[in-house]
Formats: sequence, C-alpha cells, structure tokens
Amino acid sequence: MIRGIILDIDGVIVGEKIGFNSPYPHPDVIQKLKSLREKWIVVSLCTAKPHFSIQKIIVDAGLNNLHITNGGGLIVDPINNVVLKKHVINQQDSIRIIKAYLKSDVYTEFYAIDDYYIQNDQVSEITKIHTKLKMLPKATARVCTKPPDRFTMKARETAKRDVKEKF
Repeated sequence: MIRGIILDIDGVIVGEKIGFNSPYPHPDVIQKLKSLREKWIVVSLCTAKPHFSIQKIIVDAGLNNLHITNGGGLIVDPINNVVLKKHVINQQDSIRIIKAYLKSDVYTEFYAIDDYYIQNDQVSEITKIHTKLKMLPKATARVCTKPPDRFTMKARETAKRDVKEKF
C-alpha cells in the first residue's frame, strides 16, 4: 500500500504548454492529487520555488501536509500554518551579501519565508520572467526602496555608501 508520494513540480506536475499545464498544473492533475489525498495518501511537493508560489496548487489539491520548498530551505504545511524546519541566513550575513550584489549591479531578489523583495531600481524584464516562472503572485513582490525593518535592507545608494565605508 502506498502511504506517500513526493513530487517535483517543474517538469512533473507542471509542464511547458502555457495555458494547458503551465504555469499551473492541468485540472486533471489537480483532481488526481486531490483524490490521492482523499485516500489518505500523503502527497508532498518538493521544489526550489518558495512555498507561497505553489500555495494555489497546495490549496486546490487539498494537500494539507508537509512540503519541501525554497530549494530545501523550508519544510512547511502552509494550509495548517506549520513550519517543521527552516534554514535561514542570519541577518548580518544577509545584509552583507545583498549590499555586495547591489554594489556590483547584480540583479537581486531577496526571499524571506513568506515574501520576496526586489530593489525598485532593479525591476526589469528579468523580474517579469521570474514572476511567471516561479508562479509568484504579482501582489507578493515588494518593490521597495526600504523593505520592512525586520530585514533591514537599505536602499541601493545607502548600501553602496555603507559598503564603501565598511569594506
């Protein structure tokens, strides 16, 4: 008897045919996932995408169990609001890394557990492509000059100045 299935998303339940099985699985796939879960078979999704980008799949298929997301950085059941394990970069290292990337004009997306941030002067075609590929809801992107204090990431100009002063 099968008790559980672990599935990747890209190339497994999501294909490449826009409007048919991309960027969201075909309705038949969602229905099959739902029927498996109704038979008490645990279906866990495993992906490099953030969990909020696969939230619709999880909710529509009723997959109220753990999923491996963020490239293994987060094990979460978003329906029941349970985080089993998370691997995060400490705040000082995050700030240092982001500042170095911004100083070098490297396109940078900063992912947190429940959100992501893009420096407002870096929004570009890459942002549109990533939003579509990662199935990120447009409202989720925080285009900002100063993200929330809990992440303490400064505006690009300030970051460049601070990097010059500290390094």
